[in-house]
Amino acid sequence: MKNVIINIQTDATDIIPIFVGKSKCEPSHSFGPAVRDYYLVHFCLEGRGVLSDKFGEHKIRAGECFIIRPGEITTYTADKTNPWYYIWIAFRGNLAEQFSTDRSVYEVSSELAHKLLHYYDEGVSLPNIYAAIIHELSYHTIASEEKPDPLSQLRRYVRYNYMEDISVDSLARSFGFERTYLFKLFKAKYGIGVKSYVTEIRMRNAKRFLEEGYSVSRTASMVGYKDEFNFSKAFKKYNGVSPSEWKDRGGA
Repeated sequence: MKNVIINIQTDATDIIPIFVGKSKCEPSHSFGPAVRDYYLVHFCLEGRGVLSDKFGEHKIRAGECFIIRPGEITTYTADKTNPWYYIWIAFRGNLAEQFSTDRSVYEVSSELAHKLLHYYDEGVSLPNIYAAIIHELSYHTIASEEKPDPLSQLRRYVRYNYMEDISVDSLARSFGFERTYLFKLFKAKYGIGVKSYVTEIRMRNAKRFLEEGYSVSRTASMVGYKDEFNFSKAFKKYNGVSPSEWKDRGGA
């Protein structure tokens, strides 16, 4: 299966997605030994296989991902009776180095893997969409082992998942807070409520998408609004002009 080449953001430095692809492997199909100059993550959707790297051999099953780092010699082979079906994403960037750990295999949510699969199947090439997936992977694997401050975790989660169906209630449940208490803590630390922060991040990205030429309806969808009317109403309240006016004049 061919790769989808991602439109690289010229001003991006933290996470720079390069391409994404998928494959349903034949029994015992093997790739490698190979060396790369970028990071590469494979999400195993179905079946099983084995990864060989500098840490040894790793048996991998559905629900896990494996990470290949620049300069590493790796070989990976599909199981002979239940070959894997996986999707991969390649990336670089300053924050990519956080994946340079002593572990190669992590459990990963099927929701995250299938989100990547959905974007691939739709032919999406927007870099921020794929960067968000890489950040989310880091949040649930690498960063979860470091146990950082939950409020900064929540703030980071919003920054990279604003396109999802995020609500204050869902965030409070996910991060183990009572809603009112979360509001007080977040407001005291950052000077803004959680709901207002979600809106701020969405509007910041909406303005950028409109300036890049995306339609109002497409922009609404990309920043987490299911309804174009609600998006337009929120945009005008936040920015003082409608999305179409913002788009027509090319920004501020």
